[in-house]
Amino acid sequence: MYLGKRIRIAIVDNDKLTLGMMKLMIKQLLPFAEIYWTAAKGKTAIDKCLDKKTQPDVLLVDMSLEDMTGYEVCRAIRSKTPKSC
Repeated sequence: MYLGKRIRIAIVDNDKLTLGMMKLMIKQLLPFAEIYWTAAKGKTAIDKCLDKKTQPDVLLVDMSLEDMTGYEVCRAIRSKTPKSC
């Protein structure tokens, strides 16, 4: 448990097979976690991470997405969030 609640994990990957396998592995290996949402596009992930209603505790990002790199996704999120996050 994370501060008395389940850990909310979001996954960003443009490969449906990989998304499915990641979800399965997380459910099996981390029963205290929940898959909060998944996305195939970096822009979608950025929008969801910056929205307080859909902000996950953990974000797993593929480094080679179709619309941008995983690095660009992480930089965009970090540039708009407090340093303490």
